[in-house]
Amino acid sequence: MKHIVCITSLLLLLISCHSENQLTNVQREAIVDEVQKMAEKFFIDSDKKNIDAVISYLDTSSAFFWIFPPDSTYITRDELVSALKDEISSSNKVSSKWDKMRIEPITSELVYYQGIFHQIVRDTSGKETKFLGSESAIVILRESGWKFLYGQTFYSPELIE
Repeated sequence: MKHIVCITSLLLLLISCHSENQLTNVQREAIVDEVQKMAEKFFIDSDKKNIDAVISYLDTSSAFFWIFPPDSTYITRDELVSALKDEISSSNKVSSKWDKMRIEPITSELVYYQGIFHQIVRDTSGKETKFLGSESAIVILRESGWKFLYGQTFYSPELIE
């Protein structure tokens, strides 16, 4: 929890120090739209078990890190790839959907987002489990598109009934 507070404080500081005059409303709206589409497509590719596409959303720089359940510790790109492969292969069917998102461009190449999502996971026996989760991240614009640079994913300790 201490990590969440530190990261959120840092992000809010970055956002508050950023001059609103650097991006026009049209630029901001275009960036918000691009990042929202990227986040939605990430879920679509994940739900389709397209692991190569899912991995392509992760930045390849050494600066990359993610906080991922169940340990909620910092992990590297390689560790996240392994966790995503395990998660995708262990379920028979996953349906993920954003319930709401807040997307804040920091610059034309760095964006902060926070979102609430729900997932329905069907295991190999056919049992369905519903989860509520939260994700926040910094995404960075690279030549190949928007990539996750830093972030965290958390699931509610209580399942959705």
